[in-house]
Amino acid sequence: MLERTAQPTTAVSHTRALARWDNEGGALLQAVSVKAPYVDVVHHLSDQDLVYLRNRVIALENVVIAMLAGGSHDQRAVVHDMALFVRPPLDEVQDRLTMHAADLMDYLADRATRFARVLA
Repeated sequence: MLERTAQPTTAVSHTRALARWDNEGGALLQAVSVKAPYVDVVHHLSDQDLVYLRNRVIALENVVIAMLAGGSHDQRAVVHDMALFVRPPLDEVQDRLTMHAADLMDYLADRATRFARVLA
């Protein structure tokens, strides 16, 4: 008889996903041994905390866009190059979160280019 294994909790799944950031979702050539940090499952963020963090991320995105807009075209091209580097080759496993992050990097660089044109 097969033994049923317990499903990991959401917090554990999130911890494992975040731990993959240390090797860029597998994009680094050499495997990096990453130990997932301890997650206190009892203490979750409240809705107010999540809204606050979301607002901070939006503010940081706008700061990055403003900084890239003030930079050169080459600096914005580096962001596009980094997004290409983050994406795994087509013949390898496509991690949805890594692909989304690369798409967001391209989006931020494109927004910075549009903003730079407005400033010029």
